[in-house]
Amino acid sequence: MKWPKAMLLLDTYVLKKILPIVMMFLMVAAFVLMLDKIMTLLNLTAGHGVSPLIAIEMMLSQTPEYLRVGTTIGLFLGVILGFRSLSMNSEFLVIQSSGISLRRVLRPVLWLCIVGFGSNLALSGYVEPLARYAYSSLYFDVTNGVIDSGVGEGIFVNVPGGYTIRAQETRMGGRKLYGVFVAYNGEDGSVEAYTAKQGVLTTVKKGDLVLRLLDGERIEEAVDSAERHAVRFEVCDLPFSLNNSLHFRDRGDDERELTLGELLRLYMSGLLSSHWGSSDNLLSHVPESARSIHFSAIAAEVNHRLAYALSIFIVPFFAAPLGITSPRSSRYGGLAIGSIGILAFQKTLEFVSKAAAVDNIPAALSIWSVYVAFALLTVVLFVSTSRDVNIAAFSHIEDITAEYMHRLSVRLSTLRFLIVDLLWISVRSFSQIRDSLFGLTGRGSWTAAKMTAQVNSHACHR
Repeated sequence: MKWPKAMLLLDTYVLKKILPIVMMFLMVAAFVLMLDKIMTLLNLTAGHGVSPLIAIEMMLSQTPEYLRVGTTIGLFLGVILGFRSLSMNSEFLVIQSSGISLRRVLRPVLWLCIVGFGSNLALSGYVEPLARYAYSSLYFDVTNGVIDSGVGEGIFVNVPGGYTIRAQETRMGGRKLYGVFVAYNGEDGSVEAYTAKQGVLTTVKKGDLVLRLLDGERIEEAVDSAERHAVRFEVCDLPFSLNNSLHFRDRGDDERELTLGELLRLYMSGLLSSHWGSSDNLLSHVPESARSIHFSAIAAEVNHRLAYALSIFIVPFFAAPLGITSPRSSRYGGLAIGSIGILAFQKTLEFVSKAAAVDNIPAALSIWSVYVAFALLTVVLFVSTSRDVNIAAFSHIEDITAEYMHRLSVRLSTLRFLIVDLLWISVRSFSQIRDSLFGLTGRGSWTAAKMTAQVNSHACHR
């Protein structure tokens, strides 16, 4: 068999070991992260009388963030569990015995890193900012009674403009209503009430809404009169002018809502203006509201996104040494330490980015220092593992930890028997003192012997 063909088979085999685990954990991580959020959003929409479909739409706008986090975690778990499987089956020993280095085994994983880097950059740089703004807009509509997102069932919805709407049943995402009740409180104190069998919420020109009521009745009651005026109708249109209702702000007030291209323009504009004066030509495609964001927040967001996206190239070199273990080992110390390390790196990166956003520390220096420190730790771990034979260097740490844990368990066991012995001596001494005071030699001796037997039986049972 030719050598390049053999390497191709090896690359394919390594990918078959890693890729299914990556995909599985990507879906599991996204599902776990979304599970708690979807329940919160369902409670939110139900409490404000909005269709549950809006909760699903809000959840979908959060999906890019969960996919971005799940990509890095999934790649880490895929590499570490894949190499652990190779080690447990002695396949990695055979690969090493053939003269193939650990660096060469990881070569197909780098293709996954390139794909992951592209997806992370697209998600964090473009999809996630737009989805974040869409989520904030939907949240604003839900909490402020804007009915453009639909009406929920059985709940009174207060709409800006003095209207209150309730529908007994809704369909088509809360836009087709059955058993409709509408109340309007005028500025002069008058009250108008509408009841209808059906209602349809439609959007007309200029974004205004019209609630068309079918087969209903209109009741009007004035303040200065006890009379009521009731009129039946077949069709009645109630216009809702969105120009008079609440509107969400334009995109750009928050730096997290800006795309990577817009952030880079603002970042370069800030750098150039501090050295060479005005640079307004870079801001032509940037939202107007984003130009008032502080430069420290822009710098922190740009460096954090780039550092997080590039960190995926470190993950396989960090995970592989922790996954390599002895074929007879059943310990999962590498998986535990690696998971803690990845989470610590991500949370430290987020903490430093938030501190840099409020201008407490330099953004570029602090964020890339965390990145370089994690990269150096990975290089040391990877080089020490590559130079070792048959077993990873981290396995030595596992062996030392296991030895110390064994010694600790022995000492705790010795301490337990010491406590039992002290208890036995205390019981016997108490019995002897009682016998000497009350003269109950025979009965006291029998009682002491009984208590001693109970203590010894308890010690043997333990």
